[in-house]
Amino acid sequence: MPLPSDLSILDSVKQLTEERNRERLDIALVHAIFNIAPVLSVALYRLDIGDNTTMRRVHALPLPATGGEPSDTSVEPVLNALLLQALARAPDDPLPPSPTTDLQPPCFFYPLRDGEPLGVVCVQALQGRAVEARLVGGVISLYRNFVAVIDDAQRDTLTGLLNRKTFDRRLQSLLYSSDTATVAPPAPGDRRGVKVETPNWLAALDIDHFKRINDSFGHLYGDEVLILMARVMLQSFRANDLVFRMGGEEFSVLLTNCSADGALQILERFRERVASHMFPQVGQVTISIGYVQIRGQSAVATVVDHADQALYASKHAGRNRCTAYAAPNADSAESRPASSVDLF
Repeated sequence: MPLPSDLSILDSVKQLTEERNRERLDIALVHAIFNIAPVLSVALYRLDIGDNTTMRRVHALPLPATGGEPSDTSVEPVLNALLLQALARAPDDPLPPSPTTDLQPPCFFYPLRDGEPLGVVCVQALQGRAVEARLVGGVISLYRNFVAVIDDAQRDTLTGLLNRKTFDRRLQSLLYSSDTATVAPPAPGDRRGVKVETPNWLAALDIDHFKRINDSFGHLYGDEVLILMARVMLQSFRANDLVFRMGGEEFSVLLTNCSADGALQILERFRERVASHMFPQVGQVTISIGYVQIRGQSAVATVVDHADQALYASKHAGRNRCTAYAAPNADSAESRPASSVDLF
């Protein structure tokens, strides 16, 4: 591989800093290192969801000859152990090749950390050449700093949850994906069935009687309730769900790839967890929830309005409950508890 020119370095940096989506930023990082450093391969690994002892490959270059990412993202035990070892190191302290491994040519492991571990970049050197550590480290430092900038722009200052601006963009993306998804009907007599895409859901959440909390205990304790509520939310929802603070005591959750029963169970579990949590000084706090399925060909404002209508139904029915959106032509316009969900 020829040495990179100043122009190619600038082009790679430009592409890296143009991204605002974290997933595409990861891809841009791998491409930048591969394009500007004389390396054989570059791969980005992250911890497997729900397992802090297993690493999986997220992106890699060069791509397989067939094109696209390989479906098997698992790693061998020896490599997994090295990745976990690298993940625990300081951001500017890459793990050098180990003489006891069979990785040939040798690999250097660069940890990605921003307070919490983000992943590990594995850079495989060209045969007979050393990895240009300063060049690779500089690109990774640029990536890490840019991730911090994106997080600052996309997250609520008080709670650390995603903010309203990010919510609009993510919901629009889900609406687009729902609109373009097509599902073919099963062929007659086909016992294998057809893979059906599970739907996405928007849930609107509101802390009950939050003004009373502020009036009785002061805004300092009110802010503490918001912070602790955000923590409970992050602990309650799945890794692929997105949690937002919309403002004040209002929150939203985007539940992805989830059946109607699954959405109900997830939201009910969270509601019950909040009701059983004792908040310092304040005591018990409850939350009301309304939710709606995200369907293609709908506007963002329409989906949000339907979730809000379901939330208001929960409020009017006595609070501390979860209500599904009921279309206007449903049998009854009155609110219903989650145990009697209306599915449009």
